[in-house]
Amino acid sequence: MITNETKSKVLAKDVIICDNVWLSMRGLMFRKELQKGQALLIDLHKDRSAGIHMFFVNFPIDVIWLNSEKLVVESIEDVKPFTLKDPKKFARYILELPKGTLKQKPVSFGDRFTFGLR
Repeated sequence: MITNETKSKVLAKDVIICDNVWLSMRGLMFRKELQKGQALLIDLHKDRSAGIHMFFVNFPIDVIWLNSEKLVVESIEDVKPFTLKDPKKFARYILELPKGTLKQKPVSFGDRFTFGLR
């Protein structure tokens, strides 16, 4: 489960965890659309430049970048297929959510998130 602790909102209950290079590179490529309540969480294991690509992702998504302290450093709504996004801040985690999640549950710079990783 992924929760915005600052706003006491659950963003996803069903989480796909990508915690190695292969899973992180594949991300949502060739997958069916994310359903409401689902998310893909990429763990980069340290804060670093963390751009994403939407190649072979055939549906738009919302994206949140979190630092090692699980604080929001950037978010973007409605990232289109076959585009690139490169945040201005370093991040450790990338959270990919169904399009519209951030309209329903807005996040702000500095919001603290909680989630457990294996």
